[in-house]
Amino acid sequence: MKFLQLQLDPASGNTLPANGNGSITQKLRITNGQHGKKALVMRIRISYKVNNKDVLEEGQVSNFPRDL
Repeated sequence: MKFLQLQLDPASGNTLPANGNGSITQKLRITNGQHGKKALVMRIRISYKVNNKDVLEEGQVSNFPRDL
């Protein structure tokens, strides 16, 4: 049984300028049906191109405040 529900809003864009002076944001909402019993852990995957080469970065975030 899944105890997390995820809602993603659309990303604010899909292209960043090459000089690094931009940002793309995306809001998400997570409902934890096991709040207080199971900690929230989020895996992330970011893909992009640098000099026309595909780059994929993955990671895990687990240091959320317990009272979230």
